[in-house]
Amino acid sequence: PRMIVPLLRRCYRRDLSELVESTRRLYGGVKAAYPGVRVVVDSSKSPSYLVLLRMALGPCVHVVHLVRDPRAVAYSWRRRKFNPDSGRDMPLFGLGRSALMWTVWNLALPWAARSSKGRYLRLHYEDFVDRPRHYVRKLAEFVDETGLTDSFSDESVARVGEQHTLSGNPLRFQQGSVRIRSDDEWAFKMTRKERSRVVALTWPLLIRYGYWMTRS
Repeated sequence: PRMIVPLLRRCYRRDLSELVESTRRLYGGVKAAYPGVRVVVDSSKSPSYLVLLRMALGPCVHVVHLVRDPRAVAYSWRRRKFNPDSGRDMPLFGLGRSALMWTVWNLALPWAARSSKGRYLRLHYEDFVDRPRHYVRKLAEFVDETGLTDSFSDESVARVGEQHTLSGNPLRFQQGSVRIRSDDEWAFKMTRKERSRVVALTWPLLIRYGYWMTRS
């Protein structure tokens, strides 16, 4: 809220200005190091970081909003995963906190994206994992990159090279031939009570994004 409300921004305007300038220099450095590259893919998820990018880079920021069923998200945040990058397990969140985060982020992100004047595209996780090669091509068209040779050996197997990623889900660090498939373990292992709790906390957006009795 302090980033978008002018009256509240005054109390830390200096720090925010320094952060915006640092972000601008970071992307300027990437552009200088790789002059032939038109598109930089930033896999961040935080809506506040999107606001920061908007302030630093303006309308050249295009947003792909990847949405997943909140029940699957809540289940995933309870599943223990070891992060080889940090040498410890990733943090675990309860159903209530996961549902609240899902709601807040999926409310804030479209607003932040549209207010940035850049392009905005919403994509469902379930659609993407069903036809990943098709949607990778659609995403390339979204950023005006056409005629590229993709790295897929078939519809669902991609050849993944080195990723410039500092932290995150261990799946982000996989290299080589990676088969993209749906992770639907939640549909079999979540109890009816657990599902109902997540639905009760997310139902307005759950309906809006088409997860009410359809995609599940």
